[in-house]
Amino acid sequence: MTAPSGRAIAVVSVHASPLSELGRGENGGMNLGVRRLCEGLAERGVPSDVFVRRDYPRLPAERLIAPGSRLV
Repeated sequence: MTAPSGRAIAVVSVHASPLSELGRGENGGMNLGVRRLCEGLAERGVPSDVFVRRDYPRLPAERLIAPGSRLV
């Protein structure tokens, strides 16, 4: 299964970053759920872009969650 026209699925994580360390502050089950969702989509050839707030200005503007899935 691939996304139509090479488009990525947009995911908005309003809670916290799916790449944040679990168990610190607001980081927990929702982060893990979003991360696993994107990893599963990537395994099926479906690209995704996850949009989150930027907690630390020193972090890069984009990071890879899984091949075909990026954090923005």
